[in-house]
Parts: sequence; structure tokens; C-alpha cells
Amino acid sequence: MKFNSFQLPMGPVSLYADGYKHGVIRLRVKPDAEWVWEVPEVVVAHPVAESTLTVRQEGRTQVIANDTSTLSVTRDGDSLNFSFVAHDKEVVVGFVELRDVEAPAVELRFPVAKKLYGLPEHTQDLAMQKGESYQLFNTDAFRYPLQSGDPKYGAIPFLMAYSASATAGVLFMNSSEMYVRILERPGAPAVRWTAEVGITDLFFIPGPTPHAVQQHHALITGPTFFPPYSVLGYHQCRWNYMTQEECMSVEAGMSGADMPYDVLWLDIEYSADKKYFQFDHDAFPDPKALLDHLVSRGRKMVTIKDPHTKTEEGWEVYDEGVAGNHFVRTPDDLQNFEADCWPGNSCWPDFLQRRTREWYATFFHDDRCECGGRNTYTWVDMNEPAVFHGYRERTMPREALHHTDDGRAVQHRYLHNLYGFLSVLSATQGCLEAAGPGVEPERPFVLTRSFFAGSQRLCGMWAGDNMSRWDHLQGTMAELLCLSLSNYPFCGVDAGGFLYEPTSELFQRWLQAAVFYPFYRGHANMDTLHREPYVWEPSARNRIRAALYLRYTLIPHLYTVFYHAHHEGATVLRPLFFEFPAEEELAEVQDSFMFGPSLLACPVVHSEAQTVDVCLPKSALWYEYPSGRRVAGAGVHTVPVTMDSIPMYLRGGCVLPTKAQRRASTAFAVNDSFTLHVALDAHGASEGELYLDDMKTFQYKQGRFAHRAFKYADGTLSCSAASEGQFSAPNTVERVVIYGAAAGTVESATAKGASLPVEQHSDMVFIDVRSTPLRVDEDWTITLH
Repeated sequence: MKFNSFQLPMGPVSLYADGYKHGVIRLRVKPDAEWVWEVPEVVVAHPVAESTLTVRQEGRTQVIANDTSTLSVTRDGDSLNFSFVAHDKEVVVGFVELRDVEAPAVELRFPVAKKLYGLPEHTQDLAMQKGESYQLFNTDAFRYPLQSGDPKYGAIPFLMAYSASATAGVLFMNSSEMYVRILERPGAPAVRWTAEVGITDLFFIPGPTPHAVQQHHALITGPTFFPPYSVLGYHQCRWNYMTQEECMSVEAGMSGADMPYDVLWLDIEYSADKKYFQFDHDAFPDPKALLDHLVSRGRKMVTIKDPHTKTEEGWEVYDEGVAGNHFVRTPDDLQNFEADCWPGNSCWPDFLQRRTREWYATFFHDDRCECGGRNTYTWVDMNEPAVFHGYRERTMPREALHHTDDGRAVQHRYLHNLYGFLSVLSATQGCLEAAGPGVEPERPFVLTRSFFAGSQRLCGMWAGDNMSRWDHLQGTMAELLCLSLSNYPFCGVDAGGFLYEPTSELFQRWLQAAVFYPFYRGHANMDTLHREPYVWEPSARNRIRAALYLRYTLIPHLYTVFYHAHHEGATVLRPLFFEFPAEEELAEVQDSFMFGPSLLACPVVHSEAQTVDVCLPKSALWYEYPSGRRVAGAGVHTVPVTMDSIPMYLRGGCVLPTKAQRRASTAFAVNDSFTLHVALDAHGASEGELYLDDMKTFQYKQGRFAHRAFKYADGTLSCSAASEGQFSAPNTVERVVIYGAAAGTVESATAKGASLPVEQHSDMVFIDVRSTPLRVDEDWTITLH
């Protein structure tokens, strides 16, 4: 029989199966009850429109087939046994315990896998080890431990099981507290996975590669949001810039020191008595003038808008929330739940209700939010939800009540890990609506601390209150790579550390490493000395400035990578095994990583380092960037470093577009020319892409973009359309640098019938294209002779 989905009664429970594109199969085990809690709003995929899901019975086993995948399910007493086969390999086997289906317990084994990854957010190494345990319970994780599976601020209940022969994933769609233990058993990795309440809701995700698992995962809960171009620049933050005058001083300090940045952030002290959406006009007498000044410099501003609401009569958010019954309720449902947070006594919006999300979204509109929602971006913190004194878990009690739109009461324990997602669902809606009906929205930028599966399609995240310590810097890449392969591409940490005082060396090294964080922000606690990039000694300022400008040269590449992440479900930061899945020896490498498909980075993260060990995969040629020196051989290379070093390598076979001009912000670089770095592979060929649009609106959805392909082969570099768009980009190519050309092989170059100046040094060729304008939105060729 053929289905899109089907239901199979099994005594006191029913089994539900759904088929999705690319062989993804969903299995839900639910009690036979009038209503059960299922996670809302997260899953955006729909079961396949065509009838590709087939079900057949083989004895006591139901065999569910979808595309190249099959899921076999057998009832065996108090267990429901299953086997998932994808691309002719059994990649997941296990069972669901049926003794208490509303306290889910599942065991999973991955027969062909070598390593497991995922379950963010935690501070363990990238590759999971047998015997480790992980807790998923979003919490205000102040001074959190390292090398720990303890919970942090967000949770994505996803595992990737990798080997060179096959990779698969499992997403457990349950928003209550979870525990996962990596079982200490010989052979293939296995886990025991429990949830406090809810149902067993498993997505089995086929590969066969890590890239394919990531793309199919993104199909389920959505790919990353497409960030405005400006948010890929540097962000400057502190808890807190206390006055408008201090903000202007920071702006002047960054500009005067020739430090590029794009966004100035305001933490909670900007607000009037922690009544977010309103400025304290004693400290900020004219916030619109501050914003206008920043905008004139090509910059944006961020204000924080935490979900806790000050319980003060006369404060419109509180008054409207009470009148509209929009707040979370006490366990007896007799009154609003109240507790302590930054404003003092507070209430929390019940974001489970669509009507509450729509109401709360109105406070982000230009007519209700001071400074509006277009040039002012949004920061949502403390949305685990964090609760201060009187609650052991630093959150609201698990018995607190939310309500569905049809009036059903749901205990907080069922949706605890979902609360942060629901809060930014409302905030993002409000930012999209900010300018009012009939006005074309701009792409918003929202940053969240708490998250769940699905948050990535709405907003960026950062990893919370880290510390200015070397071990925190060293542990950062494992955490960000874990997030990236768990379908959260736009991620970052506070560069320099948030708590405590960094040394000058640590701060410099962190700003260098953070060049490769998708979200690049400096932040600091109010109890620390000021650490803006311009306050350090001259030698440190020079290195920090060099790191910032390196980031800005790479933004065209990063924006192109985000285009693919948004449109195709790819990711940005990539572990080496992810990009080179045939090389299993890379499975535990986490200090060397890919920044998109073209660049490998290995920042220096140890004090007084004289060398760094760089791991280079064997299935590509590698060139030092930007020196162009070809690295002999693959494997681990011990590379000497100085304080100026940021080790990075260009992959042979890739074309990397950059912008070399030094500008104060991305807005001033819009029309700048490009340099193309062409790294030849073993066959003397190379290819790459560049994506351009207006950098801020959704017009790309109507075809208003330029997507260009660069290809080099047989002495000819060409530019042509990678996909058809209608966008005029006046930018030209000013320089081409070819890596790996044998010495003495290039004497001249021509384009459009004109001769181009050429220099060759060793195996690098430099072509000056400024005399012959070659627009990136037009087709052309450069021929080498």
C-alpha cells in the first residue's frame, strides 16, 4: 500500500510514520488518548506530496519504505524494535520502551558508525566518547564547566553518526528535559536517550555523507536564516555602555583607530528600569540622534529585549499582558506566575499561544519600539527562561502552566527547551512587521541565547557567558563545530571572553581566532576593564586591526557560503571529516577546520605558542594564504608562528573572491572591486562562486541577485552565470592571483582584446585587471599566454 503517512494501532499505543523527501522517515509512538503534547512550530517539512511511502507486513514486522530508505518496526512485548536502512546499509537499530510511553526511553545503535557528534549545547570535545553523558535542559549556565555534558543555554536533540562508508542522523523531536548516555559497549557506538515527558518522535535522516545529512536535517526544521550583509562584520558590545555620550566615545574610538566595525550593541542598562523597548532618557537623551549618527557611518545598533516583563502598573507591556491574559500562569492556574529577574518582580509571556506571540510582536514595531526595528537589530537574552532567586534550576517551575490556542493547559516541563525558540519566533515576526503594512520588510537580525531545533531559521545564537581564559578559547571551536553540523550555522561566542580580565596576548589571539566565527562580536562584563580593540598597546592594536580587516576581506566569500546554507541547507564552519568524509583519520580533528569549502584555518589558541599543528586532508592540494606557498604533502604539519600569525590555507581547485580595500564598515565597501585568488588543483584547474544582492531585503526571492561562477582551466579564467538572476552589480575585478602556476609558464594575459600587466613570482601569477574593466555581473574570459 502507498501512503504519505500512516497509523498503525499497537495495543495501548499507536505508531505513526511519515515520509519526507530524500528518504527521511519519521516515527512517532503515541498513547491512545484524546490529546497528547507534540512539539509545535518547529517542523517545516511536509510529508512527500507524491505517494512514495509504502508499507508492507513481513510476519510481525511492518516495513516502511521511502525512496532509498526503509524502517522496519516490530512489537516485542514492552519494546518496539526498529531498523533503519539507507542506501543499502543498516545505519540505525534500536528499540523504544513501551512501559511508559509518556516518559520516552529509546536505545539506538549505529552499526557502521565510527563516531557520534551533536547534542548541542555542551562543552565536550567534538567527537563523543563512550561513557559520556549529556543533559539537554536550557539553563542560565553561569560560570559553566568545560569538558562537560552539563546543560547550557540551548538544546538541539540531534545526533550524527559518521563513518566513511555511511553517515546518518537522528533528530528526537521532544522539548522536555533529556538525558543521553553514550553506552560503554564494545563495537559500534550506542546511546540510551530519555525524555522527562512527551512522546517518542524520531526522524531518521539518511546520508550517505555528512553533507547530505546536514541538508536533509535542514529540510526538516529549516535552513539558516539569510543574514543581512552587515551582520557578517564585527560587532562591538559591553555590559554596558551606560550613556549616549559613552556610545559616541566608542564610535569615535573605533573610527579614530581605523578599526572597522558594523554594529554597536546596547545591553540592559540602556532601558528605563529594565522596561525594554524604552530608553532611559536621562542616560540617552536622544537615542534617535545616536542611531542616525551610526547609520551615517554605515553602521547599525542593537538593543536587548529580554522576555521577562516588569510587573509595574502603567508599563504598557505589563498592563496589556495582564488584560489580555498573555502571561504564564501558576501551577494552580489562579494567577500569573511571578518571580525575580533583572527588572525585579517579573512575568513571562506565554509564547506557546499564537495570539500572545502576535501581541508581543507589536512591541517591535516602529510605532511602539523606540528607534524602530529596521536600523536597530534585536537581542533576546535570558530566554531559557532564566529566573533568579528561589528556584533551584534558575528557571520557572516545571509545573507552571502554559496554554494552547484552544485553551488546553500544558505544564512548563513539556516545552521548557522550546521556550527560547518561541520567544524569538515572536520577536522575528515583530521585526518583519516593524515598518507597518504595505512597506517592504528588510531582513531582520535577531540574536538569541536560548534555542531549540528550528531557531536557526529565525536568528543567530551565541554561546553565552564564557570566560577570558585560554581553556575557554581552546574549547570554542569544538562547540561551534558541533552547532554547525547540528544545523545551526550562524553561531559565535564572545570574542575575548565575557567574564574576567583577558591578558593582551589572550585578547589578540581570540580576536584572530574569531575571524572565522560566523558571528564575530567582542563583549565584556561590566565588572571588567574596558577592552575595546582601540584601548590596547600599539602592537596589540596593530594585530587586532589586521585581524578585523582580514575578516572584512573575506566577507564576500562568507556571504556566498551563507547563500548556499540558506538556499540548500549547507553549513558554514565544517569539521574536516565533514568536508572530506572518505578520510576517517580526520574524525576527531577539531583545531583545524573549514571556513566554507575553500579555506582551512587553524588559529593559534595557546599562550606563548611558537608552533601550531595544522592538519591538512590528503585529498586536496593546499596553499598558504595569502603567501601562496604550496604545502608539500598532507597530514599534520608543525608550523612556526609569531604573534602576527593566523594560519590559514586555500584549497587547491577553489577560487576565493575577496575585497582588499580597507573600509570603516561593509556599507562603504558595497561598490569595491574584487580580487580573485585562483588555487590550482592537481589538474591545473579551479572553480568558485560569488553571490551578490542588495544585502538587506528579500528581493533575492524574486530573482534580484547575481550568482556568478569562476572557472579556470587550460590557461583561461572565465566568469559566467552560476544561476539566473536579475541584479546589476557594478563591481569589477581588479586583480587575479593564481596559486600553483609553474615558474616561467606565464608571460602575458589578455581580456577583451587588451593586454593585462602580469607578474610571476615563483609559482604565483599576479594579473592587474584595473586597466580593462571586467564587471562581475558580465560574462568574460582572461587568457594566459
